[in-house]
Amino acid sequence: MRNFKWSFLFFFCVTFVSFSQTKGIQKGTYLSTNKGQKIKLNLLEENKYELVFYSGDYEIKGDSLLFSQKVKSENAFDLAFATDKKAQKIKIKFLDPSYYSFYIGTQKSNDPVQYQKINDIRTKIDPDFIQTNLEFELDKADYLYLVYEDYNGESKLSKFALPKDVSEVTINYQLAVLDDLNIAGFFDQKTNELRISEQKGKNPLVFLNEKDTPLAAVSKVIPVESQTISNWTYPGKEALMSDDFGADATVDSAAVVVDSYPSTKFDFKFKIENNLKNALSATKNKLLVVYADSKNASAKSDFDTFIKDQEAQVGYTMYDAYHAEYDLFNYYLASAEDKKWLKTNKITDNPGIIVLNENGAILATSKSNLKDKQAQFNYYDGFYKKAQRVNAFLSFDKVIKNKKTTDADLIMAFNKAAVLEMPYDYDYAETSTENPEDFKLVKVTLDKKTVSQTWKKLIEAHQKDTKPNMYLVETILKEIKNQGFYKQFFNEDKVLTDTDFLSIDYLIKHADAIETQRVAFNEKEGEIHLVGNVIAEITSALQQNAYIEVDGISGEANKDKTISVYKN
Repeated sequence: MRNFKWSFLFFFCVTFVSFSQTKGIQKGTYLSTNKGQKIKLNLLEENKYELVFYSGDYEIKGDSLLFSQKVKSENAFDLAFATDKKAQKIKIKFLDPSYYSFYIGTQKSNDPVQYQKINDIRTKIDPDFIQTNLEFELDKADYLYLVYEDYNGESKLSKFALPKDVSEVTINYQLAVLDDLNIAGFFDQKTNELRISEQKGKNPLVFLNEKDTPLAAVSKVIPVESQTISNWTYPGKEALMSDDFGADATVDSAAVVVDSYPSTKFDFKFKIENNLKNALSATKNKLLVVYADSKNASAKSDFDTFIKDQEAQVGYTMYDAYHAEYDLFNYYLASAEDKKWLKTNKITDNPGIIVLNENGAILATSKSNLKDKQAQFNYYDGFYKKAQRVNAFLSFDKVIKNKKTTDADLIMAFNKAAVLEMPYDYDYAETSTENPEDFKLVKVTLDKKTVSQTWKKLIEAHQKDTKPNMYLVETILKEIKNQGFYKQFFNEDKVLTDTDFLSIDYLIKHADAIETQRVAFNEKEGEIHLVGNVIAEITSALQQNAYIEVDGISGEANKDKTISVYKN
């Protein structure tokens, strides 16, 4: 059904071309009368028109575009009641249930709901499907449940309170032409493409800004005649396959190859731990979202519903198999046992969300309901990248302040910051100060002099290495291209320093070994690396540096050192 909707948009746009403006038709905006999202028809000046299929509000978060509709679809089930104090049963009159998959249920007080499939009832009463409408009786009840299940197995359930003296219920189901879509967008900075798709779907629609869209080429050769012909043939033409036009055609089944997409999503499941210690232990290479909602009696139920929805989202994103890059967060519901921990960390928000790294350090907090922040835990949202940046800063700060820090610890601390994706913006100290529900990211302040001196000592200490450390190599390459830790920490470009040229010497010295090892390093399981050919990378960095100017000092000041590097 979802795929049908996207196809329907194109079908409608193509078939709805134009119509003559007759008396009574005026320019302006017209709304459809269908259930669900209203289709908007705008009749404009100069006989132009627009068909708007979905409308609402949008929110930009980094490169993610989040959509919401102000007006949700009306309930598709229209009910009418008749009452009679003497009635012993409830007469149900279902108007034209057709071939849709409907279910009906009744409930007395808080008893379990008793469901029946409408088609099963119809088969007993009207096995030949002669009658358009379906009439049957049910026992008296307090609530009536009606369910519509679509072809993807997604069900829409409506619960109705029945009048005390109800004797008859007339049900009319109106299928929405267009339901509400759960759509989102992502902007690809490399191609300037805006990709819009359902969050549970694949195959996005790709958009370009109108000013970036090339004009379609107009054909200079026009056919003298155009026709649409059914069952077109010519003498000697082979018979078409039966699936196309007739049952008499023969088909060599061995020669038929069918490309298809998997019909089901990847069945992704979170492992939810029952205490904070175990939850942290299970959070390797991910972040942990802790939810505190002790004043809410239905907190456990709400949390379970959120997890189920989130599993579906992640499963649809992975689509066909497990992909670690989409598995970003683990989740844990705080219990009474965590009261001391919350108090120690001065967390009083209720409800509240706390995001931790695998070591239990707090990265971000929000005075918010978990469900309201669900979109920000999506792979396409920028929140994860901001939280990971804070994580890298905290880890680095902890390492350089630790007197027992090892050389390996320093290399990994620099690398962890260097390999972060460049941010959309540099407001990674705090998302917003206006809305208390926004995530407040922990502020980490690093000293430029301390960072630079620590990096200098590390590079100097490795000048006599007999083989390259590939994590150090990757960090150096990022740094000399102004894409490394310095850019991440201070949001500044810099002209290449003496330390940078010393690090370039390290790369040149080990160039052959790096080239031998880099493919295996890039393909290391559970990690993501993109180390290119080291000589090409150095050349690119030097060329880029020539055009940089910081505080009146340009890359041209390094002309002699640059020439020396080229000679090497």
